[in-house]
Amino acid sequence: MSRKVNITDQTKVGVIRSEQEIEAEARGQAGQSAQIQRAERVISIPVTEVFPDPDQPRMPLLPFGESSGYIRERFLSGEIDCFQAAKEWIEFAKKDAGHTRRVQFLLDMAAGFKAEDGGQINPVTVVPMPEQKGAYLLETGEQRYWAAVLGYVVGGMAGNPPLLKVVVKQEFSRKRQVLENRHVGPPTVVSQAREIATLFLSEGYLELPEEIAKAPAYERDPFAIHRWVAEQRKPHKSWQALEEVMSMSSRQMQRILGLAMLPTHLLATADRYDLSLRTLQEIALQPEDLWEDLIDLAINEGWTGADFEEAEIEEAPPVEKPKKKMRDAHQQALSGVKGFVRTLSRTTEDKTIVIGQVADAVSVLEEDEALISYQFLASLADQIKLRLIERGIIQDD
Repeated sequence: MSRKVNITDQTKVGVIRSEQEIEAEARGQAGQSAQIQRAERVISIPVTEVFPDPDQPRMPLLPFGESSGYIRERFLSGEIDCFQAAKEWIEFAKKDAGHTRRVQFLLDMAAGFKAEDGGQINPVTVVPMPEQKGAYLLETGEQRYWAAVLGYVVGGMAGNPPLLKVVVKQEFSRKRQVLENRHVGPPTVVSQAREIATLFLSEGYLELPEEIAKAPAYERDPFAIHRWVAEQRKPHKSWQALEEVMSMSSRQMQRILGLAMLPTHLLATADRYDLSLRTLQEIALQPEDLWEDLIDLAINEGWTGADFEEAEIEEAPPVEKPKKKMRDAHQQALSGVKGFVRTLSRTTEDKTIVIGQVADAVSVLEEDEALISYQFLASLADQIKLRLIERGIIQDD
């Protein structure tokens, strides 16, 4: 009979033992079972002994980049501790509505950690950090971690640092991390893109190049890993293998992962305001120099993907921005071709491989879309060839 772990009451984390284990314990031979139970027990440890995972699949909670004063980067490098990071985060949030809501959400969570309310009900999961004795890497529960830290800072840091209820795991699991994140609450589409990329690596379908894998997290762009994954050709049937974990189709995952190619600062904004996949896809179809203004429209004017799609065929958009949306069809198409050529010209990868990856992505579209893409691109290639022959740049074969 196989051993099963079934957590039915989230206020308790226990182990359901098999009949064989109970019998073995009765014979005094349940050492292995006891070890497993010890690993699964709930304990309380100071928040200062827990360190968030810098490669957490969800978008970073801490602000990052120059506009924030590099709060996340300095925290990850050890330049500041979690409490100083929280203080700076609170100040930064005063200038950013998205972070204002995020900090307030976490402070509301912290208020529920009070002893008279039962304390922190759901424990976080951690794994020991072998390189630092007495320290633990946070596998799941980063929101609860920062809620405890922010609550302590707002409370004037009176008394000892707060304790976190934790379950100590012996081995780190990216898949478990993704599943727990999705169990706690629906992730934003931007976080889903990070989760998909993470699973391609953790499940062994792809392996990061050494220059990315060994770069310190505080020196990496938060989307460096995910962009690299998005650019790679995926192994046969790997998309299908991830469908069960992500609970979505391969085609949907491909669309979501494609968002990783947007600029990081726009992805961070889209994450904070939970913009939809369709909205971000419609924005990505527009000229790159309009993306920031379109993100603003989605956030401040409530524009959806449908609004952006309709605006392309209306005589004028309902607001002044973006003025360049009224460009002729040939100008919009030319912008897309220029972007395609520019990307190929700048990449250090094998151009043939990149073109093959684009062909793979186009070929899995709906049948009509794929066929139209082929017909339009083939016609474009023929037309360009005729003009180059007329100019004497190439010979007619």
